[in-house]
Amino acid sequence: MWDFKLLSATQTLEKTMAYVMYRLVMYLVLSLFLVIAMLLGSGTGLMMDSMAAGAQPMTLATQGGGEGEVSGVIGFAVFALLLYLFRGTWFHAIKVPHIVLLQKSETLAGWVQIGYAKSRAKERFPNAGELSTLDTRIRGSLAYLGGQTTGFGRWFSKLGDGTAARVVTGISAGLMTLTHEVIVARCLKDASRSASAVAAESLVYYGQNFEKLFRNSLVLLVVKYAVALALFVLILAPVGWLDEALPVNFGNWTYVFALLLTWPIKSAVIDPIGLVAMINLYSDLTEGQSPDAQWEEKLGTECDDFSRIKKQAEYADKKSNGGSNPDSKEEPTETDRSSEG
Repeated sequence: MWDFKLLSATQTLEKTMAYVMYRLVMYLVLSLFLVIAMLLGSGTGLMMDSMAAGAQPMTLATQGGGEGEVSGVIGFAVFALLLYLFRGTWFHAIKVPHIVLLQKSETLAGWVQIGYAKSRAKERFPNAGELSTLDTRIRGSLAYLGGQTTGFGRWFSKLGDGTAARVVTGISAGLMTLTHEVIVARCLKDASRSASAVAAESLVYYGQNFEKLFRNSLVLLVVKYAVALALFVLILAPVGWLDEALPVNFGNWTYVFALLLTWPIKSAVIDPIGLVAMINLYSDLTEGQSPDAQWEEKLGTECDDFSRIKKQAEYADKKSNGGSNPDSKEEPTETDRSSEG
């Protein structure tokens, strides 16, 4: 049913525990800011509600909902939107350095891991913009591979052009890009060529093994969220006790607090294990293979994102002889959207 090895991936993660703790702290800080945003919004709503209806108990949520609960949701949503907008910067600053460490054969002792990982990641991708552009193209190429070259994707393509069909197709395309970090990992590991050239070759290999890689990524997705759900249930108990111990009624926000404590653990521990498992599986599947020229031609002629990666690789090859960073500039006439994942 699956081909990845979680035990081996967990052992690899253990070698980077210093960075895992750093990543966990960073996610906990984000969770704290989300809580603060929610409390500020809730407090503002309660104050407005009290001014309109007279004095009422200080609660985060009332039985009927109320201004406090609605404003809390607004505050939470606004900060969550900001996190989404700056996800590319976060990916570049926090996730990518960890990918560097997860592929390093030697183990670095202690907190030196953080400085080393950040410096190596910055050498490869000096700024978040160029990484986001490449990552966007990688995602687009993976979505094409899944939507046009596999039975799974072709089945979705028969749903038509209705609203429901577009939603389902969009979700399926998102599922097919779950392992985009595997391609980014290859770009980080092979520094002998431009990142665009490595990405293009890695996508061809990915296409040759897409069915098996995609099937395993779906199984991993289920496993990761099953573990996260179990963790959420465990965390919910102490949060509930805290709700009973304090004079403030959390109401439905109890579940939100538990979720905000689960999210950092999932992101800092569970997700990296899944990524290492997929990186190892990709390496095992592609070992001894050669890039298929037919796959490369098909991607180059039918997938715009892959074609742009190839053009950027050619442009980077020309620039590399001049001594500049081969991935530091885009083609002069090309404009792109920039987003992460």
